[in-house]
Amino acid sequence: MGPQWVGWGWTGLRSVRRGDQVRECAILCVSTMADIPTELRFETARFNLSVELDHFLNPGCFGQDAAAWLRWVLLLRGVEATPPGQEDWGWYVEAEYQGEAYLLGVSGFPASGTGDPNQGEWSLLVHKHRTFWERLLGRNKLTMDDGMVGLLREIVSGEEDFTPRTGGG
Repeated sequence: MGPQWVGWGWTGLRSVRRGDQVRECAILCVSTMADIPTELRFETARFNLSVELDHFLNPGCFGQDAAAWLRWVLLLRGVEATPPGQEDWGWYVEAEYQGEAYLLGVSGFPASGTGDPNQGEWSLLVHKHRTFWERLLGRNKLTMDDGMVGLLREIVSGEEDFTPRTGGG
């Protein structure tokens, strides 16, 4: 059975490096059910979930400090990662690992009744960038044994103040 189609659309321009050349390429997004990102969830009080900053696109758009931490820990492990960017759903970094490109989304949700305003659940969304042809032909899909997923699981499980949560992915 082939991929189950969800939709398509233009996602804009992206810099693509081929050897010493860098080109801006228009990216056509063909979305299939297999393109749904993998989610890793954990609880912690380490990051801001209580103070809404003026530059947040939406109220409760937390995750800037979590995305900055994620970038830092990825850089320490030799993974190329961009500075955090903001979307209306949270924050993200783009990363390259083992020859593959990823968008890593970060968003947090406060827990109620804990006594700590920063206690809450965080989601790391892993989206693997694929070419038009890879999507069309169902190749190079993100799986739970993907190197980036394994690296993020290792990072999250290695943090003493993180409590991994089941579900997602």
